[in-house]
Amino acid sequence: MNTTKILVPVDFTEVSDLAVEHAIAFAKRTDAEINLLHVIDKKLTVIGKTSDYDNRLLAQDIVEKLQDIAYNIETRKGLKAEIIAIPGNIFDTINSVASEIDANFVFMGTHGLKGWQHLRGSNALRVIYHSPVPFILSTGKGPSETPFKKIVFPIDIRIESAQKTNWAIYFAKFFGSEVHIIYPDVADKYLHRKVQQNLAFVKKVLSKNAVPFTVTESDKDHNSLADETNRLAAEISADLIMIMIYPAKGAGEFFLTPDQQKVIENKAHIPVICINPSNLFLLQTILAIEE
Repeated sequence: MNTTKILVPVDFTEVSDLAVEHAIAFAKRTDAEINLLHVIDKKLTVIGKTSDYDNRLLAQDIVEKLQDIAYNIETRKGLKAEIIAIPGNIFDTINSVASEIDANFVFMGTHGLKGWQHLRGSNALRVIYHSPVPFILSTGKGPSETPFKKIVFPIDIRIESAQKTNWAIYFAKFFGSEVHIIYPDVADKYLHRKVQQNLAFVKKVLSKNAVPFTVTESDKDHNSLADETNRLAAEISADLIMIMIYPAKGAGEFFLTPDQQKVIENKAHIPVICINPSNLFLLQTILAIEE
């Protein structure tokens, strides 16, 4: 089995530090390699009176900060860590580096989508939707003593919402995770049947792989499945919410749906793993899953 690699964009803020902590918790169980990435804003090297000498000092300071974090990871946590500091823009550099190093996950700290500098609205989804690997977003809370133990797993009428099941099994393999399925109460008979088909598929695959799970039907009096997903996650003190990212109909390729944003910005600050349809086949290169 190839070494699992984690990419962690680092900007030396508190939420960035928390993302590193989540990555460490993940790496301890999976023996993954942590790659710390700092994207140096290209504007810093071309705007104003900044000299080449000043730029070298800036780069040196960034590298030294990354080295300090990597040293702590290696000496105190006993894990392997690498550092990467390159000029670029956050839209393209994160995903290009993830591809270049064959990363399996990106762990990223945020202040919520509205707080991402240069990452607002459709641009936020642009980074995630084109990611070659799943994004795990954390917004303000570190890992629990039993990281990734409780996973909330919303499913809807789309088949992709069920196809992410293998990723839940992956976490169960390493973290002994229990999966808490939640699905919407749909009045339309055709849509209800599609939801039930997805639910049956998920239950079958989880059972076959001996992954414990619960099933909750969302409250029809609430506004959305996202509301109920967040409520359930907070109620059980979940460690992770697993969602699919895909475009909304008629909204443009990179439109961030209100439900996606609502889950990512959940008030309980529970990390969210965002999987796009292109990630569904990636797992087969990491772990053999029985369906």
